[in-house]
Amino acid sequence: MIFAFLAIGLFLGCAMKRYKLSSSTAVAIILVTYFMLVASTMQENLGFLRYFTPFKYFDAVELFRNGAMEGKFLLLSAGIILLFVAAAYWTYNQRDLYL
Repeated sequence: MIFAFLAIGLFLGCAMKRYKLSSSTAVAIILVTYFMLVASTMQENLGFLRYFTPFKYFDAVELFRNGAMEGKFLLLSAGIILLFVAAAYWTYNQRDLYL
């Protein structure tokens, strides 16, 4: 989960023209995904939000009960991390550095 947000923040820092604004945007993304977690926990019919918030990918209670993580969420988080790190690498190479 932490690495997914790290990859998103890395991408935002590389892609945004005003790089100082990227940290505020990353915090906003974290807050929005956390509120999606809260909404999906409170309402059962909002269970589809589980796929949009990395906070719900790995539930500690289920991990201790079953001793395993769900493979689809492992693949989803690995895909998110790889996608955003590759996009950050690509946008960083295209970026003009301001000295």
